[in-house]
Amino acid sequence: MGITGNRRILVIGSQCARLPFLSFLPQAAVDLHAVMTDLEVGGCTDAAPRGLLIDPTVAEARAAIKEAFRAAAAEEATLLLALIGHGTYAGRDFYLLPHNGVEPPDSDTGVQLVQLVKEQHRLHPVDGLVVLIDTCFSGVGALAAATSWVSELEGALRFEMLTAAADRPAYDGCFTRRLVACLREGLDGIPGEYLRSEHVKRVIEGLCPHQKPQHPTYNADEGLYLAKNVIHARRFVGPSWAGTATAETIQRLTAWLQPTPVLHEVVARSQEGRYVAVAGLAGSGKSALAAALARPEVTEGTVPSDFVQAVAFLTSGTLTPEVASTLSDQLARSLPGFAATRDRFQQALTDDEKRQLDSLQRDVLGPLRWLGGGEVIRVVIDGLDQLATASSAAVHAALDALVTDPGLSRVRLVVTSRPDTPRPAGASEVRLDVAPDADIRSYLARRKVPESLHGAIAVRAGGNWLIASLLADQALKAPGIAPESLPSDLAGLYAQNLRGRSVGDRALARRVPAGAWCAGRRRGRSHPPPEAALRRQRAARRSRSPPSGARPAGRPAGSRGPCPPRHRQ
Repeated sequence: MGITGNRRILVIGSQCARLPFLSFLPQAAVDLHAVMTDLEVGGCTDAAPRGLLIDPTVAEARAAIKEAFRAAAAEEATLLLALIGHGTYAGRDFYLLPHNGVEPPDSDTGVQLVQLVKEQHRLHPVDGLVVLIDTCFSGVGALAAATSWVSELEGALRFEMLTAAADRPAYDGCFTRRLVACLREGLDGIPGEYLRSEHVKRVIEGLCPHQKPQHPTYNADEGLYLAKNVIHARRFVGPSWAGTATAETIQRLTAWLQPTPVLHEVVARSQEGRYVAVAGLAGSGKSALAAALARPEVTEGTVPSDFVQAVAFLTSGTLTPEVASTLSDQLARSLPGFAATRDRFQQALTDDEKRQLDSLQRDVLGPLRWLGGGEVIRVVIDGLDQLATASSAAVHAALDALVTDPGLSRVRLVVTSRPDTPRPAGASEVRLDVAPDADIRSYLARRKVPESLHGAIAVRAGGNWLIASLLADQALKAPGIAPESLPSDLAGLYAQNLRGRSVGDRALARRVPAGAWCAGRRRGRSHPPPEAALRRQRAARRSRSPPSGARPAGRPAGSRGPCPPRHRQ
């Protein structure tokens, strides 16, 4: 039949009141339903009014399966049934035991799955069927399906079934937990864009040694897939920040990245612990390091692929909703299931909770607590020292939760700031000191700055990456410049940048606050002050006539000189 997007699902997760309590329910069923209905992963919609059924009675479970067949048949859809809980058998018949099930069962006290499916397909033929069973003795159902569905339905039903066990007990929900992890995280080395039962079966066999999954199938084709392979999709989507407002910042900060031992140290510490703080003075390269963590391809193997799932660069104008939106949008791109989990979390909030929770709690922390799976999630926050006062309380509360909340234990946090900035306690601290001359010379060589200028630039930079990058800009804009002509400090750099401009542009440039072009350098702009600011102000100047008696533009009284001490990189 080929691949179709028309797929319906019913997940039943049930305790049996007469049998031992299953600790992995209902969460295993909730997680499986969430990943299968995530449009970016399983892509299914509910086959019944309730696509997730928890602790139903025998009658309710049977009715839900019948309704699922009717709905799927009406839409010529593929049907996926997932059954998690207690199962047993009598002879060659497998029974699901819902909440009021009885052992030994009969047709009134248990759901005889193979027979029920056979009956329903005769009445409501579906396009194809995928059945997932995580119960004890589920392999008995697999054997019965392989014989009954093929012979008695005369080959009319194409199907795949994947079960947790053969003819023995299942163990602790391992099958479903590993299945969900495979679907959320994807599998490398799989040809094509989709994960099928045979792909995840191999993984489950290796990670659930007490179980022997069974996989009967008939006339199955690529249309009976489980989910999209998100690893394959990520190769084409790109990093989580691609196409966002953060992209330009990261690309420019890392355009001529010089990997250093400190970058390696930050990676190692973040792999070992929950929380790393990078502290350094202005111009020490904190922002470039944060950007490098999110762009592994420019780090010469220092940063592993997919190391960071979300990164935010704070400024004095960044407010809490912007931080929340930046992180939430990137997590939705980098974490399969996050977008759907965020929607479910927000829909579950009462009106009072919505008013009480800030945007970081609604869009980031709450969904992360609900998100299943066990993979590490790494978040980078750069520029904590730049945080706006209006956002301080909410952002610091969120960071405290990320490093202390047991429900967020798989989150790894990296923050950068100046040494005297308040931050959450308990960090593994990495200090950024002055850069060695050798690293600065390597950086200049990467940028193809004439070698005759390397020594002078290294001396003037004094181990400061910001000054080194600005001097490199200056050297490349003035081919043949003599070493002694290079500005000796930031004030000189700013003054030299104004030379050669028109009188009007120099006046306009002086009106651009020094902090603006320093912040622009942090974002990787190639020269101070920002050309965009000048263009905007030129346009504004042309659009209005000067007031009567206006004097020529010059430095306004009380205006600041070149970059103040709190410049950033």
